[in-house]
Amino acid sequence: MVSLTTVRASIESLRTTAPGQVYLFVGGTSGIGEHALRQLARLAPKPKVYIVGRSPQKAQSLLDDLRASNPEAEFVFLHRDVSLVRDTDEVCKVLLAEEGRLDGLFLSAGYAPYDGRADTVEGLDAAMTTGFYTRAQFMKTLLPLLNAAPAPRVVAIFAGAKGGRLIETDLGLNKPGNFTLMNFVLGSATMLSLAMARLAAQNPKISFMHAYPSFVWTPALTNGSSGWKKFLLKYVIGPLIWPFGLSAAEAGDRALDYVVSEKYAVKEERKGELYLLNWNGEIEKPPKLLVEYEKREIGEKVWEHLEEVLDVALNATS
Repeated sequence: MVSLTTVRASIESLRTTAPGQVYLFVGGTSGIGEHALRQLARLAPKPKVYIVGRSPQKAQSLLDDLRASNPEAEFVFLHRDVSLVRDTDEVCKVLLAEEGRLDGLFLSAGYAPYDGRADTVEGLDAAMTTGFYTRAQFMKTLLPLLNAAPAPRVVAIFAGAKGGRLIETDLGLNKPGNFTLMNFVLGSATMLSLAMARLAAQNPKISFMHAYPSFVWTPALTNGSSGWKKFLLKYVIGPLIWPFGLSAAEAGDRALDYVVSEKYAVKEERKGELYLLNWNGEIEKPPKLLVEYEKREIGEKVWEHLEEVLDVALNATS
């Protein structure tokens, strides 16, 4: 286990990093992402940080705080919805036009669909799009900027090594009865790991990390619920589980350390490999299921599915 004391000493080293590094935070307006972003803003010298969010009003107070904590930094808010493929494409186009490099891509947006499938105007479930499709889209589209940075890192906060078996004949969970909370969580997590492993193998300069944060009390825990389910989560289940989980502050510090610590840098002996991280910062071995899927080239099937979904959404007529 990487102690919290070690983590907090490690992120302090941000003060000595090269000025002017560029970061993109998707999910930085609340929860784990917000805490990691606030720490980065406080510590990094003259960073330029892009923050994607759906609410300019909510983001304004955050931006005011960030700018007060580091007047030499530049913070750019992009008002977009990452449950939409086309909005995500627009964000990527902004960065590709404005920047020559991307030092860190931090992806923590997402929620659990307790109320079931909820399709967007693009015909895709919002939770699955946010949890997998657009995360992979950001990574895939921004590869030129990531590869142009001296030591780029990609951090996805979701389930780490704790995915599960896919419904291989229905990766998008479109058939009646296939979209359940369990199938969503396990399937999206596994597809994310397979997609990231493919990207890591093809881009060995970039450190790709899929991290499990443990139970953390954030808005994401209730955002996908309503009515009695929301009440139960917020006032019964949450308080019962909270003593056994992490605070958003600790989870945010640990997540930021993935961007900073040498422990998670690209190593010669692990070049081209995906880091699967547990809540305590330890690097886990790929589970047997992931190894099986790699041998059977299920990762290629997932990638083909991803590209088909993105292509249909991007080329659909409004």
